[in-house]
Amino acid sequence: MSVPRPDRLFRLFTCWLVAALTVAPFLHLNAQETKGISQLVSTDFGPLQLHLELVVNGRPTGKLIAVSKIAEKLVVSAKALRDAGIHHKWQSDGDLVDLNEEDDMVAYYSQPDQRLLLTVPPDWLPYQQISVAQPNARIRPGSDVGALINYDVFLSNGKAHAHGSLTGELRLFGGFGSLSNTGSYRFSIRDNPRQNSQVIRYETNWKYVDDSAIRTYEAGDFVTRTLPWTSSVRLGGAQLSRNFNVRPDIVTYPLPTLSGSAAVPSALDLYVNGHRTTSSTISPGPFVIEDLPYVNGAGEAVIVTSDAQGRQITTAVPFYVSTALLQPGLADYSLSVGKMRRHFGSRSFSYSEWAGTGALRYGMTDFLTLEAAVEGAAQHRLVGAGGTVRIGQFGTLDGSASLSRQKGVSGHQFTAGYQYNSRRFSIFARAVFRSDNFADLSVYETSNYRLPTRQIQTQANVQLGPHLGNLSLGYVESRKDDERFRLANLTHYRSLWGNSNLSFSVSHDMDRDETTAIARLVIPFGMRGTATGSVERTGRGGWRGSVAASQAAPSDGGIGWIAGISRSSDEADRYKAQVSWRTSATQLQGGIYGTSGSETVWAEGTGSVIVMDSGVFLSNRINDAFVLVSTNGLPDAVIKYENQDVGKTNRNGHLLIPWVPSYYGAKFSLDPAALPVDVSIPVAEMRTAVKDRSGKLLRFPIHPLVAASLELVDASGEVLAPGTLVTDASGNETWVGFDGIVFIENVEAHNHLIARMADGSTCEARFDHDMTIAGVGELQHVRCQ
Repeated sequence: MSVPRPDRLFRLFTCWLVAALTVAPFLHLNAQETKGISQLVSTDFGPLQLHLELVVNGRPTGKLIAVSKIAEKLVVSAKALRDAGIHHKWQSDGDLVDLNEEDDMVAYYSQPDQRLLLTVPPDWLPYQQISVAQPNARIRPGSDVGALINYDVFLSNGKAHAHGSLTGELRLFGGFGSLSNTGSYRFSIRDNPRQNSQVIRYETNWKYVDDSAIRTYEAGDFVTRTLPWTSSVRLGGAQLSRNFNVRPDIVTYPLPTLSGSAAVPSALDLYVNGHRTTSSTISPGPFVIEDLPYVNGAGEAVIVTSDAQGRQITTAVPFYVSTALLQPGLADYSLSVGKMRRHFGSRSFSYSEWAGTGALRYGMTDFLTLEAAVEGAAQHRLVGAGGTVRIGQFGTLDGSASLSRQKGVSGHQFTAGYQYNSRRFSIFARAVFRSDNFADLSVYETSNYRLPTRQIQTQANVQLGPHLGNLSLGYVESRKDDERFRLANLTHYRSLWGNSNLSFSVSHDMDRDETTAIARLVIPFGMRGTATGSVERTGRGGWRGSVAASQAAPSDGGIGWIAGISRSSDEADRYKAQVSWRTSATQLQGGIYGTSGSETVWAEGTGSVIVMDSGVFLSNRINDAFVLVSTNGLPDAVIKYENQDVGKTNRNGHLLIPWVPSYYGAKFSLDPAALPVDVSIPVAEMRTAVKDRSGKLLRFPIHPLVAASLELVDASGEVLAPGTLVTDASGNETWVGFDGIVFIENVEAHNHLIARMADGSTCEARFDHDMTIAGVGELQHVRCQ
């Protein structure tokens, strides 16, 4: 038995001591992680237990893991690898992994920087989620209490008739929802107005939207919400439905999910339909790209990964997105019950039997959405089911089947459709086949009308190129008994110089053997003007030519006009002229049209009257939503909508913005440079959203600035040092400037200040202020002691 030499023993002892001192600071790491490894360390001085920084596929993890080095072997616990994001077939966390014996794994111990370098297959690493589209931040919409009247006054005087009408809507809105009533008053101008006048009520409706639950409640008169293969009817009753328009932050249809993997840290670029949509860096391992930008139809996504050496991997992935599908688990529905409305537009209160409808759409998978519908009345039953399915990259198919029994007679209906959209080509086709006795609620009140037994509609569009334009072909067919209507259409559209365009369309009625054609040239001029010329071949073989010019009235107010004349081979020349004047309060327009000796003169005025925030405001007609901005009585404040000037507040500090889209979270802001210097602006920018058929009061808390400028001195008369903290009685803080000057906002008649010196000592100052003086008062000399 040989005895080790003393010098060798000394070297071994020195190495052991250095290693022990190296790992001593990390002994607080997870004890369970090193429990199994310590059993592998023999009692001699060969094996070493180390704590090394883990680097996986070239990316530092920032973790220290316990490693046993036995000769050339490196042994770690499975738990340490799993905690670092490496997942493999190890059975339990207590398993010990010999890194050199693992297939597909390369391990290297870097002694100089005490790191463990691992190279593993990408599928051993966790998935990374990369979001491309920026999520729409939800801004909860609101509605403040107010009232609105929409009006439309129309007068017409022709050779054979002279009449007028006043159409209006009264709308109340607030936190309770919106209550609306519409109607008209029609009268004759030449004849006895009393005998030929009529008052008609159209609709009275209450509506409340719960945007959190995406649920709409309606009561009164409404049109039922239905599926594409069922018919809508007017009811007087109640309706519960889902309307995704109230939540623009939700994408209702499935978007494609792209995936890939990277062996080393890489840069990732994503191109969608040739446009780069995102650039980011990814760690080694698999990745998933979610929330693509909103696209529709067929397209291609290209993923390009580049490593540090400049090596690139390009992957092209085709996709097809259809807005006709619902995301998995998402439901769209409508339930309604009420009495059927009769003689709408001619009688105010005419209702018949009770009826009910129901419609449902449900997203089963990314490629399948199911549909169902029911209808019921005293002598009517209808039930139907259908769905829409995406067929890979080749578009969508939809179909439905319905059974009906109305007034003792049964019938059936089948529908089928196909749709495909891409950047260069799109096609739409739909067919409806009905038995002779099929009926739905739309014909329940009629005795001599039945639905067509066959309806076919097809449309195809082709982008021929930037210099050849767009070509569209269509076909429509409808049959009922012996009646048949078939129409084929061909349209070509091409852009010319500037924004001008030329279009040509030809239609052929196959049953009447009549062909019509029209060619139209549109040339814009100025910012709002357009000139149009057309030549038309009529179905009777004649021709008609026309020229016209128009200029739209500016949205912020001004004059607009239209003038045109047409000449035909088989009728008298026709002409028209119109002038409109738009202001912030109303829009007035009038004109003349007809033939020589048979002209009709007309005039119209439209607008809205709003009552809100203890004021009355005039505006152009408001059909959707509006915002009333208040600056607490400050006039001439410049208001911006999405960073664009939209006007100034009036003398009472109000500005009405009548065209705000409902449920859109928009930014409203003040222009501080246009405000007086003697006002305080706590908030200069706000984001808000408005419910439909409602208004929102947006109040900027501007108030007159009452401030004081002080020269603070200590007990010895020396000015306080710059930077000294000063606090008022309300806790507001400010600091001493040069020469001991302090600016105090929102002062009161009697004020108390506390100054804190750099050495921690404090002094107090008191001063009075004349509150009748707006703005900044004269400089006061105040002692702090």
